[in-house]
Amino acid sequence: KAVASTIDAQPARTKVLKAAKGVADEAERVLHAGRALSTDPKDASLSAASNRAKEGLDSAIDYLLASANSAGAGSEECDQAAEAIQRAAAEALTGFPSSQRGDLQEYAEELAQALKALDSALIQVQDAARNNPRQLGPAANLTASTMPPIMSSANNASAKTTDRVAGAAILSAGKQLADDTAYLLAQAKVAGSKPGDYNADQALTAAMKEVRTDMAELLKAVDSAIPGKRDLLASRDMIEASLGRLTKPSVMSENPQINLREISEAARRLTEALGRIVASARHFPEKLGPYSKEAAAAVSDIIDASKDAASHDNAAGVHLSATRVNLDGDKAAAHIADAPAMLDDTKAVARDTSDLIAHVKKAAQRETDSAKKRELIIATDKATQAATILAEAAKAVANRQPGAEQQLVNAAKQLETTIRAVLKSNPRSKSGQDFIPLLDAARKVAEETSKLVDVLRVVSGKPKDATAQTQLVVHAQATGEAIRGLVEAAENLTCGHKECKEAVDIIQRAIGDLDATAISATVPGLLKAPASKAGATNQQCKEELIALSRDLAGVTSKLVNASKNNPEELGASAKAASELVPQIVESAIALTAATADSKAQQDQLKLVKNAVDSLLVLVQASRMAIGNPHDKDVMLSLAEAAKSVSGGITELVSSLRGGVLGLRACDEAMKAIDALVSELNSASSAGGKTYGQCTDELTVNAKNLVDKMSQMVAAAKNAQAQPEKVGETCLAVSKLMPVLVAVARASAGAATDDKVSQKLLASARTVVTTSRDCVGSTKNVAADPKNQASIIALSDSQRNVTTALAGLLGALREGATLERDAEMAIAKIQATTSDLDSAALFAAATAGQMEVQIQKGTSLDAVQQNLSKSVQKLSSTATAVSAGSTQNVSQEELGKRFKEYAGEIEQIAHQTKIVASLLGDLTAQQDVLTAAKALTLSSQSLILSARESASRPGDKASQEQLNKVSQSVAKSIKDLVDVSENASKDAVRGIKELDKAQTEIQRLIEFFEKQGGGSNTTNPREVLPCLRNLGTSTGQLVSNATSNKDALCRAAQDTTRHMEEMLNNLKGLEKVLGDKLNVRNELHTAGTKTAQTTLKLLDAAKSAKETPESQKELSQLSEGVADRIMDVVKALRQVPGGEGITGLHDSGPDFDAIAEQELRKAAKMIEDAANRLLASRPRPVNSGDFLTEEDINSAILEAARAITVATASLVKAATLAQRDRIAKQRDPKTKAFYRADPAWANGLISAAQAVGATTMDLVESSNGFVQRTEGTDDAILISSARQVAAATARLMAASRAKSDPFSETHATLGNASKEVANATQLLVEAARRAAEWVNQPQDVPLIDENADLSDVARRKAAIEAQARLLRLQAEMEKAQKAVTNINETAYKGAGMQQGGSSNPAQGRPLPGPGGAQGRPLPGPGRSGAPPGAQGRGGPVGGSGRGRGGPQPTRGN
Repeated sequence: KAVASTIDAQPARTKVLKAAKGVADEAERVLHAGRALSTDPKDASLSAASNRAKEGLDSAIDYLLASANSAGAGSEECDQAAEAIQRAAAEALTGFPSSQRGDLQEYAEELAQALKALDSALIQVQDAARNNPRQLGPAANLTASTMPPIMSSANNASAKTTDRVAGAAILSAGKQLADDTAYLLAQAKVAGSKPGDYNADQALTAAMKEVRTDMAELLKAVDSAIPGKRDLLASRDMIEASLGRLTKPSVMSENPQINLREISEAARRLTEALGRIVASARHFPEKLGPYSKEAAAAVSDIIDASKDAASHDNAAGVHLSATRVNLDGDKAAAHIADAPAMLDDTKAVARDTSDLIAHVKKAAQRETDSAKKRELIIATDKATQAATILAEAAKAVANRQPGAEQQLVNAAKQLETTIRAVLKSNPRSKSGQDFIPLLDAARKVAEETSKLVDVLRVVSGKPKDATAQTQLVVHAQATGEAIRGLVEAAENLTCGHKECKEAVDIIQRAIGDLDATAISATVPGLLKAPASKAGATNQQCKEELIALSRDLAGVTSKLVNASKNNPEELGASAKAASELVPQIVESAIALTAATADSKAQQDQLKLVKNAVDSLLVLVQASRMAIGNPHDKDVMLSLAEAAKSVSGGITELVSSLRGGVLGLRACDEAMKAIDALVSELNSASSAGGKTYGQCTDELTVNAKNLVDKMSQMVAAAKNAQAQPEKVGETCLAVSKLMPVLVAVARASAGAATDDKVSQKLLASARTVVTTSRDCVGSTKNVAADPKNQASIIALSDSQRNVTTALAGLLGALREGATLERDAEMAIAKIQATTSDLDSAALFAAATAGQMEVQIQKGTSLDAVQQNLSKSVQKLSSTATAVSAGSTQNVSQEELGKRFKEYAGEIEQIAHQTKIVASLLGDLTAQQDVLTAAKALTLSSQSLILSARESASRPGDKASQEQLNKVSQSVAKSIKDLVDVSENASKDAVRGIKELDKAQTEIQRLIEFFEKQGGGSNTTNPREVLPCLRNLGTSTGQLVSNATSNKDALCRAAQDTTRHMEEMLNNLKGLEKVLGDKLNVRNELHTAGTKTAQTTLKLLDAAKSAKETPESQKELSQLSEGVADRIMDVVKALRQVPGGEGITGLHDSGPDFDAIAEQELRKAAKMIEDAANRLLASRPRPVNSGDFLTEEDINSAILEAARAITVATASLVKAATLAQRDRIAKQRDPKTKAFYRADPAWANGLISAAQAVGATTMDLVESSNGFVQRTEGTDDAILISSARQVAAATARLMAASRAKSDPFSETHATLGNASKEVANATQLLVEAARRAAEWVNQPQDVPLIDENADLSDVARRKAAIEAQARLLRLQAEMEKAQKAVTNINETAYKGAGMQQGGSSNPAQGRPLPGPGGAQGRPLPGPGRSGAPPGAQGRGGPVGGSGRGRGGPQPTRGN
């Protein structure tokens, strides 16, 4: 009660009295518990109750004492305020908004204002608790009143954000703030009740620090909920952390240049981030956070790299440590009211001072100036003493000593003064590497960036606020200026930076000079050489430019090495490069001025500019490499730049060096050639060589000289592209000249004529001097390739050399009579060969016509005899030529023999053409001409071999070759004689037989005109057989006029015999007629005209050829004979007993029926052949080739089967045509147009038999080829297919000759024939493919064109090749003749029997078409068909080669 009476505040008094009552109540409980326990001391429950009562009494007493002690110090207000704060937090922090207005930024601003009010209230609480406890209550109430707005703003911000995590963080931070604020009030109550208590005061200070931390965390949580502000806060923290690291010592860097490069790279990133920040601030505020983090990261890298770079600089270390000491001292003075923070700052000052002392010791050790060293040490000692005084003042403040706070402020000022003295005496680096400006610039960048981030926190919430945007621009500009200062400080510390920068400027100016020069060079006469290079020649400029380029290569190497290994040398290397470049450019300009060619000027300038451009890139890459020695991309760029410079220098030097070396080589070549002129004053010994051998060698050397000269001139004109070739070719010419001179002197010594010898020497001297002049002209052109005057002079020099060589070779020819005669002979023989080729081609194209003059009455026999005599004479001359080349015969004599031989060859060729022109057979004609041409070819080889042997006496190879060629000539002579005699013999035999027939028939006509005689025939019908036989024999005469001479002879004999029978029978019938003069005269006239027309036919057959005109004439005469025979038949009808005669073929076998029967047999044979092919199967073969044997066999059999199918179609069409013709022959309406024709029917029968037989042969060949039967190859298969094609063509022609041209069967025959031809072609292609697959052909050995052969060896190889060609041609002719002989033999073996029977059942081929109409059928030619079926295409009997239906090529 006494204490309560002293308390003014009613709540405090009540509290004390209630606490006293509580003590009384608890004491009563203790008494009751003690009494109960006394009754049973061992009762555990009573004992526990007694203890609890005792504890309750102790608590009540403590509460009473606390209430009494705090009475009157606002303790109650503190408690009530704490309860109000807790209650406000619980009520407000629900997560549900109390208001829908505003956004997060507005709530953040409200919260910031409310927190400021809270901080002010808490300061009053802290001050009241320490100094005026009676004001603690109002201060506590003020604190409680500030809490509801805080909690409300925090709750609204939490509810507004869409980030649940951020919202929960805001609520948690608000709750933590409320709790810590209540705790602070409790600590303030304790501190107010215990004035001067150190522990209570420290607890209150710690509580105050916690609350402020909570306020910062709450603001941070709300800001984090705003888009971008979290990153802004993190950025600010990162920048502040980096600023804190700046003043701390760093581990010594391995290479400061790397750190400087890192600073530049980080500055670049910071600049980019700054640009993005400014660009997105107004319209994309959500991007400010990420961009600010990029900026903060770049600032952090800048700070770290700056520290690392400055680690080598002791002055920088002193600077960092001293600055840190000063900063921490200022912090300690600023934290007077916050004892713990003040003490922490004091401890930091002590640590920083220790680091400062360490750095000062290192700096003092390197300082050589003792005065400066002493000054630094003294300043550091004073700073250390000031730091000690600061620590003692801080302790006094913490102990609340009177006046301690002022002592702390004074100590901080003293420390700042001593630190400035330390910084002033801090020794700077003597090498120029002062890193202190770099550190200051880095700090400046960090500070400005931090300010910028602070502005961004406002801008992110108010992007449209003009004031905020203005502040942003201002701080961005300040940050940009700070960055530029940082980059400049880093560049000033980079090794070689200054020198490289200067070098870049110099090189760029030099490049500009080169560009200006290139422009000036486009205008002729505008470009002038620099004054220092006035009068310099092209070669001098090139040599100087080469030397400077080599020096530049050395500087480039040093530059690269410095960039990689010695950064300190980079500046000197860059400076050396910058000094060389202007000299190079000056020399390049002088060289351009000394060059006339505009293209060469531009090319030279381009090469120099390429090298200088590459050097510029290298200098820039070297700057990059200094700071990035471990960056692969940077070092790769450096290597590529160095390679580019090296390549540019190499290209420049190569282009220049080639020209210089080429000009020097030209001088050497001219000097060497000049020395040879004196050697040509006299001839030298030939050394046992003949004049011909010397001539060959000199000719070869002259040719080589021409080649070398051409190469030299070409190289001179192309000197700009390949300058080194000029010197090489000039030296090659000079090396060739001594050989040519030696051979020329030897040729002069071997010449028998002194005039020729002197002319050779003079010509050789001219060659030497003109060659020397040509080399000099080449040098001039090489020096200036586009100088027209030099080019014209070079052309003239080259022309002079050519003229001189021509004179030298002419002089050689004057002494080489044998060579001249041999060339003339060969030229004459070659002309003869060409004439024979032309004659053969003309004859083949015109079916035997030849342009040769023949005297009238010239007989083939006489011409052949003359040819044989000429050939015998030629054989003797050939022997003389061969003997003369090996014997001691003069050149003149041997040359004369050459010319005689060529003349005889020309005569023989003319006689051969006459013989060929008189031959009617085209094959024989071509055989004779080919044999003559073979003789001319071998004769050329004979002349060549004889000349070679004469030029090289004793040469075994030449002699052996001459013997071979002589044998070849002898064989060619024999072949010509044999071929011409055989051909003439056949032709003469046929002509003689025709002459004999003409004579006999003429005799019969004379006998027929006389009275009397004749047979005893009285029945006109008995005359019909001889008329029929006469028609058949004349048809055979026409068919074999140009082919089978044996058949022709038999036909002539048969014609004579049947004519005799006809005239005798007619003369006998004239007796029966008596006085019926009209009939008698008509019969006589018809017989006479028949005989006369036959005479004309025999006369035409003698000169028949396979020309359209000749064949037409024969056909017309044959038709005339047939018409005259029909006139005889008409006359016979008027003779008594001849009234019933209706035609020439009323009796005898039914050839039409036989023909149809033979066609059916052929069809059956073809069907059987097709079945055999279908049954054939190719044998399986395990082959890995792409084209297997099974594929080949299948293709062969399929193609053969296609032929049989097509042939069967043709035979069926022919059968239908025959049936159609028979039907129309029997039809009264068309009977007059289709009369019986046994000759034609015989031809059709023969053709049908041939189709069946050749088809069976084809099947046999196909099966034999597939089964690999011996003797059956692709040639046999192709031949069989062509035999089928020939037979089917003959059958088609025979069928279409008598069919209606407008009928369907006529068109069907043509289509079927085309199918056979197509199928035959397919088989031929398949056989060829098979041959290529089965028989791998070997390449014909050839002479390698690159082989190093002598002239003799080459001529020998040429002669051998010609001889081989002649042998192959001879073999080919033999094979062709063998085929012809086989066909003729086969025909003879199956030829007509004596008596001229035309019955096909007798087993001989029937005669070709003739018959009543007398139109020969077209036939297949000489592809194996009987000669009687020789092609006479078309209704007029044209040649089988073109106009008359299908005609295969001649031969197999």
